[in-house]
Amino acid sequence: MKDLNKKDSSHGVPNSKYARKLRNGIIRTVTINFIMPLIIYGILSEKISLVWALILSGIPSTLDGMYYIYKTRKLDALASIVVLSIVFSIVVVVATDDPRLILLKDSIMTLFFSTGFWLSLLLKEDLIWGFYRQLSGSHPVTVHTLDKMYQNPFVQKTTRIMCMVWGTGLLFEAATRIVLIYTISTYVLGYVSYFLFFGAMTGLSCWTFWYIQKTQVLKMNPEQEKQIEEVTEDV
Repeated sequence: MKDLNKKDSSHGVPNSKYARKLRNGIIRTVTINFIMPLIIYGILSEKISLVWALILSGIPSTLDGMYYIYKTRKLDALASIVVLSIVFSIVVVVATDDPRLILLKDSIMTLFFSTGFWLSLLLKEDLIWGFYRQLSGSHPVTVHTLDKMYQNPFVQKTTRIMCMVWGTGLLFEAATRIVLIYTISTYVLGYVSYFLFFGAMTGLSCWTFWYIQKTQVLKMNPEQEKQIEEVTEDV
């Protein structure tokens, strides 16, 4: 009898549609949260105060977060962090003109994400699997397939390891930014902060792709693959 806790390379094919959606999602995230803010900050930091340059550079990610809330019609972990980020930005604008607090906000949001990954290990499903569910859609066939996949102890163990890596990586990213906030000039950090975020996300994403490929944790058997393709062919 085959060990269900281990991958079976003879049964299961890569879910190319989800791989493509994941790749497109990463490109979109980098564009909205790195490229566009960097361009906006680079232009505005020479024309207006650093506080407003930093605040306005966060508009793309804020609008994207608000669109996500509107589209999903629910306040999950990701949406909650978006709301907290918006509220924190408003409070900072009203209460102070210190640009370091705007940069500190990014570290606080990263710490929220890091804590979320670690705390999700105590839940029925971890945060990595939750994100995969969101990416996969809510069709009953898809939900049923993912429910069965997550019953596999190997899948649970693998996604929990991924949660620990992401939680630790984001913690180091946040800690590094906090140290830099009080050691280098705010103007320079405005640029460095985006590259720090990009470097952390790129490193963690590359590791994730490598780890998924190595473990083949998201592979499905041919019957599951066919069912998913049928219900998502128009996605």
